[in-house]
Amino acid sequence: MNGLLAAIGLLSRLPAGGASWAPERAAGWVPAVGLLIGGSAAGATWAAHALLPPLPAAAIAVAAWAAVTGGLHLDGTADAADAALVAAPRERRVAILEDVHHGTYGVAAVVFVVILKVSCLASLPGGTAAGAAFAAAAGARGWLPAAARAFPPMRQTGMGAAFRAGCRWSAVLTGAAAATAAGGAALGWWGIAASAAGAAAMLLAGWGLGRAFGGLNGDAYGACIELGECAVLLAAAGLAGQLDAWTAWEALR
Repeated sequence: MNGLLAAIGLLSRLPAGGASWAPERAAGWVPAVGLLIGGSAAGATWAAHALLPPLPAAAIAVAAWAAVTGGLHLDGTADAADAALVAAPRERRVAILEDVHHGTYGVAAVVFVVILKVSCLASLPGGTAAGAAFAAAAGARGWLPAAARAFPPMRQTGMGAAFRAGCRWSAVLTGAAAATAAGGAALGWWGIAASAAGAAAMLLAGWGLGRAFGGLNGDAYGACIELGECAVLLAAAGLAGQLDAWTAWEALR
């Protein structure tokens, strides 16, 4: 139960009794919390699309999605972008990463992520958009133990290092299975492809940030999650368009 509370606290702003967290036990519970966040994002998306036109519905859904997580991963994305994109030695990048203030790169990264999510959800019908939100939110968190295990921690102490230490193969395999199942259950076979796109994006982001910082920390994990979500939504929007075109072509034959 301590691991579950730690996973909730690391991934959301839901009450989790932070004083007793054990981050090293969180990895095994990350997929379950991902399903919880995914369900919340899907519910908000479905309800917003049922009441509003596509574009404002998508904006409300993304805002509710961010509210569940407390913007933690968006904040990590901003910090990581500020540090990784600046032309500076690694030591300077690490110092920027640890600065709580956001610069131009960080603000631009958050704006890009939000616009991308809103546009992808707005391009899909309500039910499909809800499924894509579920696949993205649950999938990115399911793949997190794999991304964390694949790269060393930036520091040997701290919450990020403790979480990474708990990313054993059992947690990696459980998370991968949960992410794949979430994509398939929400969107069918092409949801599995979208989930794979999210995994690839997270591993690529982890590799790039690891090179920039000499390892990953909590901010980098947050950036990986956000980029993984974006990749799933992009893949879902793109595949949905291709499938619609294929259906139309078959109807003409």
